[in-house]
Amino acid sequence: MTKLLSKSYNSFPLKLLSGVLLFTLILIASCKKDPFENDTPDFVCAGIVNEASNGDNSWIFMPNAFSPNNDNLNDTLLPACLNISTIKFTVYNKDGAVLFTTSQTGAGWSPGPLSGAEKLYYRIEAVSTGGRKLGSCGYVYRLSCIPANMSNTYLTFGDMLTLNGFTGVTKETLATCP
Repeated sequence: MTKLLSKSYNSFPLKLLSGVLLFTLILIASCKKDPFENDTPDFVCAGIVNEASNGDNSWIFMPNAFSPNNDNLNDTLLPACLNISTIKFTVYNKDGAVLFTTSQTGAGWSPGPLSGAEKLYYRIEAVSTGGRKLGSCGYVYRLSCIPANMSNTYLTFGDMLTLNGFTGVTKETLATCP
């Protein structure tokens, strides 16, 4: 017979089941989640590998918004990387067509202005200077304005990147889309 113990600890129930700890995350109503986030298509994330850290302090951060409006602020979509020796960065449209791809570290996509907002998808496959495989995939918004039904609270622009991730404040000022 299996004995089940349940105890609340710092808002996370802790269950002990036959000596195995299981953590259950409680979703809190006040939690912020991007209401416009849909599942990223399988073709974007299939086969992404993210090996455990080997102490080389490598990382990849990717903004989820950029504004190619020629104001020299967040005009280019590019991943921010540290200690990366090789990379393959690809941007797709909603139908899976490749819009941009590069194998050059530090290179990004500057598609030029558009009118409104467009949701795109990205895939990053990289190898760190220590030989570790890193991968990332997800969505990104290409914006000339902020859609009326979207809060910019969920947007992370490249100029928000600090040593602790996207914790800075953007200087991007976009009007609400008509």
